[in-house]
Amino acid sequence: MTKYEITGVYANFNSGSGMLELTDEQAAARSHALKKVNKKGRAIKTMEGFALYEIIQPTGFKHGEVVGFSGDVNKLLMADIEDIEEKKKARAKEEEEAEREKTQSAELLAKKNELDSRSTDHGNDGGEEEKAEATAGGAGTGDADDGTEEIELSSGTNATKIPGAFFVLKPQKKDKERMHDGG
Repeated sequence: MTKYEITGVYANFNSGSGMLELTDEQAAARSHALKKVNKKGRAIKTMEGFALYEIIQPTGFKHGEVVGFSGDVNKLLMADIEDIEEKKKARAKEEEEAEREKTQSAELLAKKNELDSRSTDHGNDGGEEEKAEATAGGAGTGDADDGTEEIELSSGTNATKIPGAFFVLKPQKKDKERMHDGG
């Protein structure tokens, strides 16, 4: 039984479209349209205060109500309801992605600070002459002569440290393939 939240103004469930899992209060308000599902003369209780009902006449639910439904979900109905479990999974995925981005930013900043401290330890003031040399001198080639340094973040993203605290992020392999494929 899938739990849905009514996201539209009103969601209508047609007769014969499936079974509803409702609280006793929800069912009492719609008793004319529902038939309690029985097993050997006793109502089937799914959880404390919930029971299964067969839809015998079209019935609806207002925005914000939560119902369990097992049956056909047509396009019209899908526009007014949202699967609660899918909503939780999507929210968790968004939070995980935000945390990953935050971690990558922190790693990059830490690497930058580490490299900045190294360059100041070696008497490098990051002056204009060095910046011009880094940009004109084939930056990103990885040669020891141009002062660049390759960095790999834990996410697999590569970056190149150019003297003067410039970073050049390099796309991952799959991103390079996508660029060449045009998509």
